[in-house]
Amino acid sequence: MSRKLEEKFPLTKYHIMTTSTDRRFALKKIIITVLIMSISFLFTASCTKREDSNLINISATIFPLYDFAKQIGKDKVSARIIVPAGADTHAFEPRPSDMVRLANCKLFLFGGSETEPWAIPFINSVDNKDMPVIDISQLHEHMHSHTHAHPHNHTHSHAHTHSHAHTHTHSYDHDHSHSHIWLDFDVNIKTVEAIADALSKIDPANAEFYLNNSKNYIEQLRKLDADYRNAIKNFNRKEIIYIGHSSFESFVERYGLKLITPYESYSPNVQPSAKAIATIIDEIRNSGAKIVFHEELINPRLARTIATETGAALSVLHAAHNITKDELRSNVTFIEIMYQNLENLKKALSD
Repeated sequence: MSRKLEEKFPLTKYHIMTTSTDRRFALKKIIITVLIMSISFLFTASCTKREDSNLINISATIFPLYDFAKQIGKDKVSARIIVPAGADTHAFEPRPSDMVRLANCKLFLFGGSETEPWAIPFINSVDNKDMPVIDISQLHEHMHSHTHAHPHNHTHSHAHTHSHAHTHTHSYDHDHSHSHIWLDFDVNIKTVEAIADALSKIDPANAEFYLNNSKNYIEQLRKLDADYRNAIKNFNRKEIIYIGHSSFESFVERYGLKLITPYESYSPNVQPSAKAIATIIDEIRNSGAKIVFHEELINPRLARTIATETGAALSVLHAAHNITKDELRSNVTFIEIMYQNLENLKKALSD
């Protein structure tokens, strides 16, 4: 079931669903319920000391949503990323402390069951019936249904299968699942609007504050998009050599680029075959590519080997799903990461 914030910006509230993942959370829910009851007074007192009780507690599963919430709510919200800095969002399992905090959360933001398969059981494990939930994959589906002739169902099926059959060293097309949809800046604009609208309903007295902040941030996103488009016009190459799991489908489609990678999917457990590695080495040599990109937050051992073999330089293409502890401490923003990506792409594709 789902409840809508507005017709075009759905706010989804999930109820208990019987999936294999839910069963794993069933025992946790019993334990955590007892834990919450036993420490609720101490937790409330602790929060009062650490935070102004008037702040709106927001939990986000991924960095972009955390940053959007901060940019819109500013000093009126207390935003937090559930997945620890530097950790992989796909394999994360919520801790008891996460469940305790979620019980006191006013707004929950997540990227969808493709990237965070644990999120829906996590939401269902905590008794916080009034908490609105924004699932940006639903915003993406809503946009897609208005772009194409065929309709999309806006309710989630929680038995997703992953059938990413990418052909080695070929670009991704529209038939593939879009796991990192926050790399589509149009989706981000809709997300920012939805967050601002949600905060306006939670805190009507400051509605104008949230809406003005969202308008200012949307202008920054539009400028970011324009800067990408203007730069890409001057690229001599369109092929991005990316030694990493597929994260940039939405991005390359948006800007008419081609992602060449030996990986077949975004699953962290999937490794490229020897044949795929040999093929991409030949591709780099034949194309004269100067820079090989790798993922953030991982040891770029394979990318470094390929770069050494081909004489190419090594650089990062940051998908921004999570950041390092140092980046978190330095208050890096999503837009700053995207501009650094643009500078790295200019070096790789302009000459």
